[in-house]
Amino acid sequence: MGTRACYKAEGPRGFVLEEIAFQGSKIVIEQLLAHGIVKDIIDIHRRNALHFTARGKHLETVGYLLIFSTDVVAKDKRGFTTLHYVAAGGSFEILQHVLERTHFD
Repeated sequence: MGTRACYKAEGPRGFVLEEIAFQGSKIVIEQLLAHGIVKDIIDIHRRNALHFTARGKHLETVGYLLIFSTDVVAKDKRGFTTLHYVAAGGSFEILQHVLERTHFD
């Protein structure tokens, strides 16, 4: 399964990657990472799994994606980074978690 097929597949809310990450499906994300699928995949708006997971307020899954070096400073088409999505989700705990585990250059 190529990355293109993964992000173009449709789910109930839109793209499958968005659904999996927004719901914080750590087990599914672990399997996709094990097969090299999720780490750097982006959707048509250039959002990655960390963007969706941060917005969905899933602390454990955000931490898991940070371990695998998902790009925290990657910008979507609007120029939003993971921190923008954390702010949109409204979780101070996730904001603190991301800031403590990220090295911004």
